[in-house]
Amino acid sequence: MNKSNTGRCPARSGGFTLIEIMIVITIISVLMMLVSYSYVGIRGRIRKTSCMENMRVIYKAATLCQTERNDLDSSNLTEKLLFDQGYLRRRATCPSKGRYWIQGEKDKLRVSCVETQDGSEHGYFE
Repeated sequence: MNKSNTGRCPARSGGFTLIEIMIVITIISVLMMLVSYSYVGIRGRIRKTSCMENMRVIYKAATLCQTERNDLDSSNLTEKLLFDQGYLRRRATCPSKGRYWIQGEKDKLRVSCVETQDGSEHGYFE
């Protein structure tokens, strides 16, 4: 007697099932979220480090300016003035669009980054 194959499932082809594809897409999505989160954190740290370096350079230029020019009041020191007087080679710009502010007295200066666009606090250098 000859039996027919009508009750059997057809043989599987070499493709992936829908569940397998969905699992792979989910894993890739989770990995992409982790990478993008790390990328944002790294960019923030790079901006802050760059800003701190700018503040250090401005501080050194302001200290040198005060040493050489006794006629300038420390309350009048600005990053633009230091650039115009030749104490800075280039204008310092905060990567987060903040403003540099120089305050203090002759022997105690403090350079701060204020009003950053992203609301982050870059701190100060003294």
